[in-house]
This record gives sequence, structure tokens and C-alpha cells, in this order.
Amino acid sequence: GPGMGPQLTPAPRAALLARDRVRSDDLEAGDGPDPVRPPAEPPIHPFTGKFADPEHTVAYRSQAFRKMMPLHIAAMALVIGIALFVLASDASTGNAASDVVVSEVAVTACLVLGLGARVAVHRWEDQAKAQRVGAMAWTLTVVLVSAAKTARPACSNVRAGTWVIASALFALVNATHGMEFWHTTSLVGLMLCDLARAHFFCGDLLALNLAILFVLVVHAFCHFQALLNRHAFLETDYLHVSRERLEYDFKRLEAGLHRLASRSCLLYTSPSPRDRG
Repeated sequence: GPGMGPQLTPAPRAALLARDRVRSDDLEAGDGPDPVRPPAEPPIHPFTGKFADPEHTVAYRSQAFRKMMPLHIAAMALVIGIALFVLASDASTGNAASDVVVSEVAVTACLVLGLGARVAVHRWEDQAKAQRVGAMAWTLTVVLVSAAKTARPACSNVRAGTWVIASALFALVNATHGMEFWHTTSLVGLMLCDLARAHFFCGDLLALNLAILFVLVVHAFCHFQALLNRHAFLETDYLHVSRERLEYDFKRLEAGLHRLASRSCLLYTSPSPRDRG
């Protein structure tokens, strides 16, 4: 997700430590040095931001999904408000055909249901499952909104203000689900197809050109912020792992000194052969 909210913190250690790593409570793993295998691939993709460790992916998605909730609600409320304003304007003036009004009603209903689904899954205790279901609900919302726009757009009602703001808000909301780059980009591509369809029917309008530009710019900005957040998330996780390894090494050294002291005490207190004779 984007970096507009607070910095993401790593999930509990059980979720982030790889299963083959030595844990700090495993003091019987041996007194030898802990070998560190070099990673076979970079821990994070430099462009898409995909984590090499699936556990990092699940932890980051869950936390991004939860922390971006206030931003999602605010942006979706603005989108729904714009949809209601356009619907009321077209219905009152009568400039739009009946099928256009029906299409706008369907789009507004899909947006309201999508927001309700996000609020519902946010209350789940299983954050990983909530993120998966929430991302699926958003994807379904975007697909239904795109499918609801079957009527030919009322080109006379294409306004620069509402179209540009709604397009920018869509790209912003799209980045609040902790989804991967391919997922967010696919939905942005679907939005661009809708704008290209309107461009085909209405011609070279300034509002449509600005809407396309703002979708691309906001999507690129959100992806860049997501990359920064993902790198910060990974660095914070590495700091926690390093601290846990130091604690483990200290406990192992302490246990070794304890055993050495116990053996020295036994040797000191055991009777000599002359005493036994």
C-alpha cells in the first residue's frame, strides 16, 4: 500500500522468521556457529516490490490492509459522493438518457457495497484472510462498475472536475489493499479501458485526457510509496531478526558457561585416589 499512513511495523516474529531459522529459545541446537546461507535471490524485487519470502508477503499485506483503512474510507466516501452528485445532476436536468441514469445508479450501488464489504472484513480477527477477501471484494467491485457502464456516456455531462477527482481517488483507493503490483496495475488498466471507451464516443475532451493522466500519475506515486514502505518493512524485520539472533547467542553462551561451571564444581568436589584409599 502507499506511504500516506503510519510506517508499517513487522508482524510477530513467529510469522516473519523462516521455519528453518534457529529460534532464541532453542538452546540445544549446538554450540557451533550458526551458518547463514546466502539468499538465492534478492529479498525484494527492485521494481515490483515483491518479497522473496512468502511470510513477509502475508505479513506486509495484512498490516498495509489494516493501516490503510481510514484512508480507504475517506477516499471511498468522496468517490460515492461524486457518484451521487453526478447521478442527481443528470436525473434533475434530464440531459442524460434513461439508460445512462440506470448505469449511474448501478455504479453507485456497487461502490456502496464495496465499501460495506471492506468495513465488514476489517472486523475479522484473521488479518491475512481479511486482506485476501477484501482485495477480492475490491476487484469484484471494479469489475462490476466497469460492467455497469454499458450505456453510451453522456458526453455533454463530462466535467473536468468530477472526472479528474474521481479518477485520482480510484487510483488512491486501489493502493489501500496491500495488493501486489500486478494486481493494482491490472485494475488500473481496466479503469483506463473505461476512459478509453468514453474517449472513443466523446472524442478528444480535456476532461478525459486529464482523467487518464491523473490515473497514471497517482498510480505511479502510490506504487513508489509502496516500494519505500516495503523496503522499510524489510529493514525493520532484519533489525528484529538480528536482535533475536544476538539474544540467542548470548543465551547459548550463558548456558555454555553454566555447564562449564557445573563441570568444574564436580571436578573440584570429587575425592582424589589418595583420599579414597
